[in-house]
Amino acid sequence: MQAAIDRWWSGTFTRPPLIGMEVDKGDTCKEMVLNGLGYGVLSASLVENVEDLHRIVVTDKEGEPLVRKTWMFYHQSSLEINVIDAFVRFVETVDFKRDL
Repeated sequence: MQAAIDRWWSGTFTRPPLIGMEVDKGDTCKEMVLNGLGYGVLSASLVENVEDLHRIVVTDKEGEPLVRKTWMFYHQSSLEINVIDAFVRFVETVDFKRDL
């Protein structure tokens, strides 16, 4: 993902990014940006309901939005635990391209 973001940056801007700090949590990054402390590359789902925030969609060279592929692994026997079963069933219903 980092390589894809780096390619997007170099294809979009003429200057390298000015990075003074990196954080490992999206919510922390969002709060820093909202408080005027720079910019962030975040998942659209973290900022979709935030007003007055300038957004640029990160796209690949074909113009398609950059999407991170993720997986969920679990043991079949884990589904015997109600909360795990409910979570897995919830995730199965989400259309990650449309809903998030």
